[in-house]
Amino acid sequence: MGFAIMQRFPVMHKSRSPSEVRNVLHLAHCSPEAAAAWLAAQPIEYCSVFGTLDTPLDRHLPEYILYRRGDPIIDLALATNGRSRTVLSKLYDRAGSALKAVLAGNGSLFVGSNHGTRIPLRDRDPNQSRIWNIVWHAPLNELRALCSNPDIVSGFYQALITSWKTDGESKISEERFQRIVGFLSDNPRVAQSREESRERHYLDGFADYEYNNFYVSAWTLAATVPVTLAWAETLARLYRRLHRPYNCLKDIDAIIARWQGTVGEYEPDHYRGVRSSLAAAFVKPSLSQLRSEDPARRDAFFLTFDPASPEFRDLDWAEFIELDRNWDFNLYHNMKVWSSPVARTKFRQLLWEASKTNSDLTRIGFFDERLEEMQGLHPEWFMEASSDPDEPQAKLDKIDRLRSEIHQLLDNLGERRNTFVIGAGLFIVGLLIGHWL
Repeated sequence: MGFAIMQRFPVMHKSRSPSEVRNVLHLAHCSPEAAAAWLAAQPIEYCSVFGTLDTPLDRHLPEYILYRRGDPIIDLALATNGRSRTVLSKLYDRAGSALKAVLAGNGSLFVGSNHGTRIPLRDRDPNQSRIWNIVWHAPLNELRALCSNPDIVSGFYQALITSWKTDGESKISEERFQRIVGFLSDNPRVAQSREESRERHYLDGFADYEYNNFYVSAWTLAATVPVTLAWAETLARLYRRLHRPYNCLKDIDAIIARWQGTVGEYEPDHYRGVRSSLAAAFVKPSLSQLRSEDPARRDAFFLTFDPASPEFRDLDWAEFIELDRNWDFNLYHNMKVWSSPVARTKFRQLLWEASKTNSDLTRIGFFDERLEEMQGLHPEWFMEASSDPDEPQAKLDKIDRLRSEIHQLLDNLGERRNTFVIGAGLFIVGLLIGHWL
């Protein structure tokens, strides 16, 4: 079988080294599990210009041989780790629905500098429009895999996010387009700036414009799609992750007001989510935002304000408790708070203060859990200089905080508090003071 395939495959007219021939013969006869392991072990290469997957020339023949075997285990491995667009296209044509969904998640099926970047006439040229046939007709599991695929050329995402506006026979229904936007929320591409992408070293003005134009179009949806609960849920999900390349929305106050979704005294969270994401992305934090009557704008303040900014350096954080019941939830996601030792201290002290009235110590546990996570992700935020002249004072401050926390714990014991507990608490304080000194 191996030699027959080698003779029929055009690239075998080239001279092959003995090691390449042995490899081809091995793949023609090895177990399906060994073939799958070989595919998974092959290095992945990317194009530095487009950030898409590359196909090494020496992958076509072995993958074609594996494709010809027609084994379901090998087919699944090819769909997942194959890199030959020619072979993957053949596999797609004979695949069932489930395998096609796997293939739609493989960027190599769509490799090519301009593949899918323009919306063609619907159903006119299926060979050139494979990617758009998936957009138009494929079952939702396949459509989800395509929209979640981060390895397609940038122009496709821009064409996809604007496909609902297309006139004529190529237009996508609103319901299916809403599905597309929701599926895009799971794509790592939506949160990644070009400076963080695989094409970051390709310095080209048009490429930069094309990459970022997707984000502009995605943010602009807030000004164009119908204001419904379904769309609010979809946009809130997308906007929680969507990168903002620059200040691309005009009249942001009007767009935010457009999503004022109050229904009587109840407002579904998704409307608030859209407004808070818009405000966080496009409205500069200010004291007026903190004290706004719109809870979404207060959410945005807690998500984005910089505690080290002169405007907020002397801000009394006790005001947060009075202004908004969700203040702590949003602060958990503000990286500027976690990167500041002073802000972290204020945050934890305020949680203790809040526990006096709500008797809720679980929020302090959530803080400590998040603190450990941040220490692992950003250890540089927690480095202390041993030569700090204020180090003795810093230790005393820590002792004061520990003493305050222990007394607070004793207060929360309520009726169960007794002389023994108080004495034990003071003994612990003494041990801690000895430790820090």
